[in-house]
Amino acid sequence: MDDLEDVLSARQDENMRPTEDGNLTKYKQLIGDYFTSRLRIKVDGELIPIDYLGSEIENDQLVLYIEIPVK
Repeated sequence: MDDLEDVLSARQDENMRPTEDGNLTKYKQLIGDYFTSRLRIKVDGELIPIDYLGSEIENDQLVLYIEIPVK
C-alpha cells in the first residue's frame, strides 16, 4: 500500500493516503486510471482491455476488482 500511495501522491502532486480511513471511494477514478494504464492482459497475443470495477483494502492489501470481456 505504501508504494501505491507514493505513486498516487506523485501523480497528483499532493499527499494521498487512501489507507488512512480505509475508504477508497474518493480515489476510485485515480486508482482505476493507474491500473488500467499499467495492467496489460494478452490472450493469444491480442491485448484485451480491462474494466476496473473497484477496489478495497483487506488486511493491508489492495484487492482489485476487474472485469475482462470474453470474446
